[in-house]
Amino acid sequence: NIIGEGVDPHIYRATRNDVFELLRANIVFYSGLMLEGKMGDALIRVAMKKPVYAVTQLVDEKFLLQPPEFAGQYDPHLWMDVSAWMMAVKAVVEKLGDFDPKNEKYYGLRGKKYIESLERLHEYGLKSISSIPKSRRVLITAHDAFNYFGRAYKIEVKGIQGLSTESEAGLKDINNIVDDVI
Repeated sequence: NIIGEGVDPHIYRATRNDVFELLRANIVFYSGLMLEGKMGDALIRVAMKKPVYAVTQLVDEKFLLQPPEFAGQYDPHLWMDVSAWMMAVKAVVEKLGDFDPKNEKYYGLRGKKYIESLERLHEYGLKSISSIPKSRRVLITAHDAFNYFGRAYKIEVKGIQGLSTESEAGLKDINNIVDDVI
């Protein structure tokens, strides 16, 4: 893991040591969809020497959200919809099997087990959230990273900051949220 807990992947820049660690790996996986925006150059350099894959590569474009403020880019926060993240697991299993055919069956079995766990989590989310009256299903968040979550679980999402963590919430944005809450 290169980008640690609590670090914003949107603005993180790879250090020389990060690139060294990536080059020591046998295979590299990253989220994709521009989540690691400033790590792109490092991932390209590593891909010249090692297999490097975005785990979101098998997700059908029709499934992806394309917010207007992203100008042609997809919302990268796909894992917020557990059913979508299952597609990412399939990508990892497939690429691990290609990379290490001797253990392909093992990766397939582990991937299947993990997907079964994710299916249970997704069903739990659907059931739990359906217990909230539809008119009260609103999630207010600082960083608007929950659009897949909102779509999957039928919750209206209102973000103060917007999709980009590089933007700042203005007083008008906060007042709009306060007006919605009251």
